[in-house]
This record gives sequence, structure tokens and C-alpha cells, in this order.
Amino acid sequence: MPASRLILMGKNDQSYLGEGWYGVERSPEGILFRATARRAVLRLPYPGQRIELGVYVSARPLHAGEPLRFTVNCGETAAHTWELTTNGWTVRKGIVEVPESGEVALEALNPWSPDALYHNGDARLLGLLLASLQFLQKNK
Repeated sequence: MPASRLILMGKNDQSYLGEGWYGVERSPEGILFRATARRAVLRLPYPGQRIELGVYVSARPLHAGEPLRFTVNCGETAAHTWELTTNGWTVRKGIVEVPESGEVALEALNPWSPDALYHNGDARLLGLLLASLQFLQKNK
């Protein structure tokens, strides 16, 4: 049977996060999440293997006035390009060939700034709001 792992932000995520991650926050719905910078690196425990990657994500496209587009990059290859069109939480899934380095990057093609939207002094350029990840090993 294929191995599966569920990673919850703020619970068991530290060993999976590379550069590009901010601290744990709580959404108005009570969901723990981490915001990503324009580019955020995941360190996956399956180097050289094929997995199904599932992400439970949100952004603020309704406030920003455009869908948030992001890619899942495996080395130099964009495995998937997804779009978030609502401010709600949603799941995106896809098959990923994990590079030998074990590093996969989530990259926002059109990052957004909380300050530009809410005038709150938070000048970060953000990509995703990520609550959880799931990895499922696939047969080659």
C-alpha cells in the first residue's frame, strides 16, 4: 500500500519547510496556516519518486481583483499551474515527480500585498495561504 503523509501548518510542518515561509497565523474561520513569499520551498521525503501532492490553500483574489496563479515547480520544470479564484479554502491536487534534491517550490506568478489591499502596513509580497499538505506515494 502506498505511504501517505498529512502535514498541518503549525503542527508537524517544520521539517518540510525550506525558504519562503512566514509564521503561523489563524484565519477568521479558525484555520491555522502559513503564508508563502512569492516562492516557497517544500522539502519532500520522496526524492526521485512520483507522488500525488495535495494542498489545502487560500489567497485573497477577490480583494486583489484577479485570480492568484501559482505553479508547482520540480527543479526547472513546472509540474502544475493552478489558479485560485475565490477567497475560500480549496484543495488542489496533482502528480509530481520529486527531484533528487527532494525540493519542490510553490511559486506565485502574481503575488499580492496585504498593505495594498488593506492599508495595514504589512508590505510583504505573498503567494499562498497554506493550511495543509498531503503526500501520497504513487507506483512508477
